[in-house]
Amino acid sequence: MLKAEGVSAYFSATDKSGNIYEFSRPVEFWFAREDHVPEGMLLDDNGGLYSAESRTNFVRYHKTDVSPVVAALPGNGTYAVYREPDGELFHAQLAAILIHEDGTLTVGELSSEGYGLMRPDENENFVGIWHESWGDEPSEWAEAPKPRARQVGIFEATS
Repeated sequence: MLKAEGVSAYFSATDKSGNIYEFSRPVEFWFAREDHVPEGMLLDDNGGLYSAESRTNFVRYHKTDVSPVVAALPGNGTYAVYREPDGELFHAQLAAILIHEDGTLTVGELSSEGYGLMRPDENENFVGIWHESWGDEPSEWAEAPKPRARQVGIFEATS
């Protein structure tokens, strides 16, 4: 077994309303099976070790931020800016600004299902971050049509 760092195993589940969501648990160790394919080993609530892939609701492994989040600030007035295929821009309100142990900052937008934070910069059409106190959008965005109101997830995104 090898110690695992910065990797989570994701599982799917269904809430009482029938909505499917994902949750994760940190991978503690990598274990090489007889065929030399590594499996992520997790700790259960009682401290027992089990293989993530042995669960029928296992979805995938995902590299997580190596530096853990130590604080979160509300994203009041902070928006992720996205570009539509037609060049039009729209804003989505950010839920939080995350502060990591190593001092880095990332932003979090609620997923469209409202179950967790996602990083806007992982979307192909992500343009940048804008705060309403900064005034107009940066000049490199000015050539595109102005953002319009659009429903994004559970937020009403506005220009």
